[in-house]
This record gives sequence, C-alpha cells and structure tokens, in this order.
Amino acid sequence: MNNLKLTTLLCSKICHDLITPVGAISTGLEFVLGRHVTQDSELSHLLSESANIAAQRLVLFRCVYGSTNPTALSTWDKTFRIMADFTNAHQGQFSHSPCEDFPTHNTIPWAQVLLGVMYLVSGTCQGPFHLTVKYDTYEDRLVMSLKGSTGGLKSQTIQFLENRAPEEEISSQNILEYLTGLHALNNNLALNLSQGPGEFICYLQDARTAKQSMPSLF
Repeated sequence: MNNLKLTTLLCSKICHDLITPVGAISTGLEFVLGRHVTQDSELSHLLSESANIAAQRLVLFRCVYGSTNPTALSTWDKTFRIMADFTNAHQGQFSHSPCEDFPTHNTIPWAQVLLGVMYLVSGTCQGPFHLTVKYDTYEDRLVMSLKGSTGGLKSQTIQFLENRAPEEEISSQNILEYLTGLHALNNNLALNLSQGPGEFICYLQDARTAKQSMPSLF
C-alpha cells in the first residue's frame, strides 16, 4: 500500500475520532452565545471535558502516529504521564510499577505500540476503567491490563494488531490497528493480546529474545 493511501486513511480516522468532542464544544459555545449564558456548571463541565478529551487525543496521535519528537517518549516517566493524562480524561485510572523495572534501551517504539493499543481498547469502555502497566521480569515482557466495562476488541482488530490480517482489508475503520501493528513489526516487537469479560491484557516483548511466543486467543 502506498504512503498516500495510508495518509488519507489516517486523516479520515483522526477526523472521525475527534469530531465528537469538538462537536460538543461547538454545540456548547452556540448555546452560550445564543442564550447569553455567563455561568452554567453543567455546560462548563461539558466544554471542559470535551476540550480535554480532544487535547489528549491529539497528543496521543502525535506521539504514536505522527512525526514523534525524540524527547516526547524518551523515558518511561514521560510515557506514563501521557497515559495518565489520557486515562484521566476518559474516566479511567492509571497505575504502573516503578519506571526502573522497564527496559531503558530504545523505549520509543515500545511506548508507541503501548499507547496505540491503549487508545484502541480504551475506546471500547462504556464507563470507568483501571489501566495498569508492569514489567514481568521472569517472562521478560511488558504487560498492560485494563479492567472495567470494556466491550473488548473485535477479532479483526486483534488480527491487525498482531499482523495477521491481509493488507487488502485495510480501511479507515482499522488503519490505526494496522499502523500500531506495523510499529511493533518494524521494531522487532512481539505483540500478543487476550481478553475476557471485563478485562483486556496486552503482552509486549522483544521478538528476538522472547522465550516463547504467546499464543493468540483469536
């Protein structure tokens, strides 16, 4: 697939995901201007929440799918701050094990894949959720789990993330899954996912040194 098609698909997906919070801001502003309302706690909350969601999505898109500033994801502390801000904006809670537990070499691709998966799975949640990231030193892999009212990812989404779907099936509806999986593949990272009622787990490890490949459930 050529770069132009990838770019247009990505732009289409970004516009789709940002239209809801931006639209809510627009509607709120029209209400204020039309009614000359100067103070309304419910309206203020709507505007503030929508603006925050839009801002956090833009930050995440820039880090994962854009031309990443080398310092933006250069440490796990910076990556976890982005994850915390994003989950807080989407009714979630975030926790992680100490930063020193995680690999320190070439952290950017690890962070990009992790943020991409977080974005996709958090979009399936219908209410509060808890996102946790830790490093399993025994299996030598990063583990991210989400618990809450998640509807889970579709089978095709899993296939794209794990690089098992044919390119001819790429569309604006799954371009982010494809690019996230491509990040992992191009950086020799093995990405495996599993999910059950109310829980989603992502395993990420160096494909060259992995003790064994985690079997996919799909």
